[in-house]
Amino acid sequence: MTLEGNNALPETEPGGSSVQQDEWNAGENTPHATAKDIPPPPTSLAVRLKEDAKKMRITLLVDPESVPSLEEVTKINGSTKGAARTPLMTVIHAVLAKNGGSMTIADLVTGVLKHWNRPFPGSPYSPEEFIFVMATSSDDLRAESGM
Repeated sequence: MTLEGNNALPETEPGGSSVQQDEWNAGENTPHATAKDIPPPPTSLAVRLKEDAKKMRITLLVDPESVPSLEEVTKINGSTKGAARTPLMTVIHAVLAKNGGSMTIADLVTGVLKHWNRPFPGSPYSPEEFIFVMATSSDDLRAESGM
């Protein structure tokens, strides 16, 4: 069933009385709250973590001898000329291998930004959340509680 022309029903206010469309748009009955009034969530991750992401630990699950050394990574990424860079995951592996294979996400973010020599790609995540997402997407890394 379709409603056309003058057969359309008037809109109904929450109180139950009907209002013509042009009366509704007059401004008297418009809502005063907007989506801007809703506070943002504490995280952009799909699932809230049990603890602060900065305190979680990332552990390297592969042999540290099988990843490039941090010196090699720094040498490749140190030049600001040209676009040659090692992949972010290679930098994460190298930083972890140099630091005993396990670090908190906060320390890992600092090391990765220093040795990758570029900012993280734009995303809705904080740097710690971004590293968490990268780590949980890798078979070579494990994210675990910092406790």
